[in-house]
Amino acid sequence: PDDATLQFLLAEIARDLGDAPQAERLVDALLQRYPHAPPALTLRGALYLESGQPASAIPLLQEALAQSGEGQRRTRTRFYLGQALLRAGREAEAKQVLAELQRQQAVEVWDKYGRSDSAAYHVSLAEALLRSGQTKQGVELLENLLARSPDSAAAHRVLAQHFEARGQADAAAQH
Repeated sequence: PDDATLQFLLAEIARDLGDAPQAERLVDALLQRYPHAPPALTLRGALYLESGQPASAIPLLQEALAQSGEGQRRTRTRFYLGQALLRAGREAEAKQVLAELQRQQAVEVWDKYGRSDSAAYHVSLAEALLRSGQTKQGVELLENLLARSPDSAAAHRVLAQHFEARGQADAAAQH
């Protein structure tokens, strides 16, 4: 089909029905016309991953992630990228990608169901930031929370664990 959206949907349907060769043909044709389309890059990366070719999936998924906005597709792309990195033996990178996925999911859940002004939201977000390697932002968020709510046991616990894991016993003891 000439319609790119329809071609993409047909490729997804073929994949869902277990017809990987048909899905690959459709998405490859789509990528010939639109080589930088994030949904098509993600689907092709997923197909490579499912066929045991994580090294081929990684650059496509990285490009899709770099070019896509926020939302469900970005979440899916980040998940596939984390899986591809794990299967390719790149564990440190995979942990980083999957930690960022957890942070993104925590924000999405809190945006949908939580109150963004609650202490629990800030602690949850700070934990996700710390896991994704965004240490400065995570610690800052917790310290700001403690400035407003000095009795927040959860914030103290997360900071104590963070400092303890870094070998900073004196800083951990303050929490």
